[in-house]
Amino acid sequence: FAALALSTEELAVFWEDSRDHVRAYYRIENPRAARIEGLERHVEADLGDLSVHGIVDRIERDDTGRLIVTDYKTGKPKPERFSTDYARQLQLYALMCEQSLGVAPDEVRLFFLGGSLQQIPPAQRVLRWSSTLESRRRVRDEAIDTHGRIAASCTSGEFATNTSPLCNWCDYKSWCPAWGGDPARAVHEAPVVLRRREVVARG
Repeated sequence: FAALALSTEELAVFWEDSRDHVRAYYRIENPRAARIEGLERHVEADLGDLSVHGIVDRIERDDTGRLIVTDYKTGKPKPERFSTDYARQLQLYALMCEQSLGVAPDEVRLFFLGGSLQQIPPAQRVLRWSSTLESRRRVRDEAIDTHGRIAASCTSGEFATNTSPLCNWCDYKSWCPAWGGDPARAVHEAPVVLRRREVVARG
């Protein structure tokens, strides 16, 4: 925390944001009622040539004894249709729990702690998905496939491009073939250009 070297103004904002996140959490549930079995638990899974690791925010049991994996997000709640990546991450956590703990979670869920306390009701701050043998197998196969495609690209030197609005913040956009650039030139030009930008940013 000290390494953040926050100014007095930044420190005030940090603490107020932190208080808002805690307030949002208390609107979701009473922590005394949670049957928590683990916090910040390291889990992993062996997927053949690929080994995946993760830190699960929280593992608990509900009133019926079902095992649940919960992850906290400090951002604003997102509709379920925009939370595919989150769902995939949590199903991967479930897979890792199954291998590391010897028991598979029955449910995975997200707690969103960001956004207006007045405008966002507690029910909108929670997303949940069932964790099944099929969902864990699907995310396992996706992970293995993704790893295989990355390994193949590393061997061939050819990497597929994927454009999005985030490209506007990418330092390498001018050399990206998806934007008409030449990646071969990046080897020599990028270090010079990026170093110059860093100097300018520092003033």
